[in-house]
Amino acid sequence: MNSILVSRSQAARGLAVEAARRGRLLWVTGIDTGVGKTLLARLLVAWGRGSGRDVRAVKPFCAGSMDDIKEIDKVQSDIVGKWEVCRCYVRRPLAPWVAARQSGLALPARGEVIEWIGDRAAACDGLVVEGAGGLATPLGQGYSALELIEASGGGVVVVGTNRLGVISQTRLAVIALQNVGVQSIGVVLMDRSRADAAMRSNAWALRELLGGAKVWRLPWYGNNSLGLNRIQTISKNIQKTLAQIFRTSRLCTLHRA
Repeated sequence: MNSILVSRSQAARGLAVEAARRGRLLWVTGIDTGVGKTLLARLLVAWGRGSGRDVRAVKPFCAGSMDDIKEIDKVQSDIVGKWEVCRCYVRRPLAPWVAARQSGLALPARGEVIEWIGDRAAACDGLVVEGAGGLATPLGQGYSALELIEASGGGVVVVGTNRLGVISQTRLAVIALQNVGVQSIGVVLMDRSRADAAMRSNAWALRELLGGAKVWRLPWYGNNSLGLNRIQTISKNIQKTLAQIFRTSRLCTLHRA
C-alpha cells in the first residue's frame, strides 16, 4: 500500500514539473500580503480565457477571509467547488503555518501540495498559482512558496505595491528565487491611488538593479473586489502587458508567435 501511495505522489509531482517544463505553470507570489496578487491572478485568467485558452487559477493556502477564493471563482465560475481552488484553509488571519500550529491543525506535507497543484495543472492549458502572503511566508512544516516553487518549477511573477521600500523587498525576493534556480522571473508593481516620487521611479530603478529584468507597472484600479465585467474590461485594456507577463514566465501555450 505504501509503495502505491509513493508512486502516486511521485507521479503527481512529475505532472507539476512537466507542466512547468511545458510552460503551463505560473506562480504569482508577493513581497508581502495585500499587494495585489489576487487581482493580478484574476486579470491573467480573464485574459487567457478571453484568448480561448483554458486558463485557471488556484490559491493553495488561504487564511482568515475567503474573499480571495471568492474573487478567483468569479473569473472561472465553471470550476465547481472551493477545494478545486484552495487546498488548505485556516480561520485565523495569520501565516498558514502559524495559524495551524495555534489551532492544532495538521497541514499537508510539501509533496502533497505539489501533487495537488500537479493534478490541476495537468487538467488545463495554463495554471496560475497564487501564493499566500509573501514569498517566504511559512505555509506548512518546513516550506513556504519558495520551496514549492523550487520543487515544481515554472515561471514566477513577484508582485509588490509601488511604494517606498519596494525596491529592497523585491530585490531580496528575486535573489531568493535565483538562488533556488528559478530562471524566469518577472516583477509587477501595483500603483497606488496617488503618485509620489517613489512610485514614479521604482520601475526603472528595478529594471536597472535587476539587470534588465522585466518590470511592469499596473495602474490603480481600486480595491481587489472588482466584478467580472470590470475584470474582463481591464484585461482587454492591458492585454499587451498581460501577454508579456505570460511570455516572460514561459507560459508559451497561452500565446501565438
